[in-house]
Amino acid sequence: MTAPLLTANWEATRGERWTVPVGIGVSKTTVFRRQPLSLAVQYYHNVVRPDDAAANQLRFVFSLLFPTKK
Repeated sequence: MTAPLLTANWEATRGERWTVPVGIGVSKTTVFRRQPLSLAVQYYHNVVRPDDAAANQLRFVFSLLFPTKK
């Protein structure tokens, strides 16, 4: 699982506009006390970034799921 967030600041000087992350993640769908949920952790390294931006990102995702019956 991967969902990188590419961003651009069009007002920045050339060479400082883009943030381009590359990475990987894992996720698990499970049930806790009869509540379905999804857990994920993702790591990204910003291969292109402004000088003052972070080199790495670590993202944790917790989603409650509410399935419907058909």
